[in-house]
Amino acid sequence: MKAPPFDYIRPATVADAVAALARADGEGKVLAGGQSLVPVLAMRLGRPAVLVDINAVSGLNELSLTDDALYLGATVRQRQVEQHQAAAAVPLLAMALPWIGHREVRGRGTVCGSLAHADPAAELPAVAACLNATLDIEGPSGRRTVTAREFFTGPMATVLAPDELLVRARFPVAGPGEGFGFAEVGRRHGDFALTGVAVRVRLSRSGEVQDATLAAFGVSGRPMVRDVTPLLTSCADTPAAVRAGLVRALTPAMSALADELVDTAGDMHASNAYRRRLFTVLAARELATAHAHARAAGKGAAGATTGARPSAGIAPAWPRPAPAAQPPPAAMLTPADGRATTHLTVNGTPVTLSLPPRVTLADALRDHLGLTGTHLGCEHGICGMCTVLADGHAARSCLLFACQLEGAEVLTIEGLGRPGELHPLQQAFGRHHALQCGFCTPGFLLSAYDLLTSKPGVTQEELAVELSGVLCRCTGYRNILSAVADVTRSHPDGIPPPLNSSPAQQPARSIPAQTR
Repeated sequence: MKAPPFDYIRPATVADAVAALARADGEGKVLAGGQSLVPVLAMRLGRPAVLVDINAVSGLNELSLTDDALYLGATVRQRQVEQHQAAAAVPLLAMALPWIGHREVRGRGTVCGSLAHADPAAELPAVAACLNATLDIEGPSGRRTVTAREFFTGPMATVLAPDELLVRARFPVAGPGEGFGFAEVGRRHGDFALTGVAVRVRLSRSGEVQDATLAAFGVSGRPMVRDVTPLLTSCADTPAAVRAGLVRALTPAMSALADELVDTAGDMHASNAYRRRLFTVLAARELATAHAHARAAGKGAAGATTGARPSAGIAPAWPRPAPAAQPPPAAMLTPADGRATTHLTVNGTPVTLSLPPRVTLADALRDHLGLTGTHLGCEHGICGMCTVLADGHAARSCLLFACQLEGAEVLTIEGLGRPGELHPLQQAFGRHHALQCGFCTPGFLLSAYDLLTSKPGVTQEELAVELSGVLCRCTGYRNILSAVADVTRSHPDGIPPPLNSSPAQQPARSIPAQTR
């Protein structure tokens, strides 16, 4: 499950990135988060000759809010938006983000990367299409702007040319009298949706439906968008306008719409008929929910437009505050048979790696730094055994190439506690016998640490979903949940930082990378 060899390019500017894609002559792919790309490479579903890593490109990490739009650059992480207070201005986006994979995926995956990948079962393309977000594309001929509804052309297909780069997405902010709804059904939390809907409803000051838009995903080769204003208007004007009654009134119309929109042939997970039934139920329910939120917003009810859980807005407790801004690293080109030089900090110690571009962070940690506490299971981002913290957020190290981590801070299980002193989280695992065979324990510990630093008030009921990014469910699983709940109660304001990851607590040393 290793990626095939590829030439690696780390440009410093957008112009350099576009030029690199042009030189690749259709054989290049953009590397931002890599959460979808790396599994594709590992399973040989794609074999690009060149990867253009845009993480160091100046200006692509923009996250800004104006009176009318939320601007997200190409390297803005999904979890960064999820935790940012600005996300509340685009309620539909805030509602959808927690459903994307797991925290470990959202910590590295980018919003624009998901749009460019255009998986028909993905949440963000449907949100962008429902809101008709505008997308800025840079190519050899300059910059052009398209709407999201123009952007998606088919399964994993967009209007992007091979030498073009999606540099920014603009999501319109919610206006007065707007309400939203979002729902999906999957086999498990974190799986791609069997069927999902995103809904936007806008009412006039007098309460009449001015606009109602529905986007469906997981039902066709691309997000399917429909103006359902007449359908909602015909039902909202009846005495059935109470939410439960509105759902019943909308159901026949949504059933008919399902026959039109759901054209997937079905698969091992769900038949076409089952997806039509799911769409009917979800669409009627979420249209009624959005209508209710819009009515409440028109009456000035606080928070009524969102229907989403509030954004945490909490910065991770680790790593320590970033130093003063440094100039971006120089552009770099490494051929497939060469070695990319990468500088990062692992458990508080500066490290320089010189490795082939295809080496993952997991393999670099285990085979070249001797940090074998990071375990490997599936090697395509499913099991979570390889979870580490990268720049303060949980990440799957098998889905990251080591060369992507230039300038990053990485925490492994070896940095959580220190010899002779376990971290409080590790102590709780011991008290509750939350160890199972031990193979999944490092992944659970670091996923739990990430959770408790970003969401210290997590409830017992939320733990099963929040820790679902680590797959193992052996006999000690319930004990793991109990151990994390114990730490939540004993550290309500957040748990202590790692014990073995601060240069002030251990002598600075160089870890030489092996040359094999």
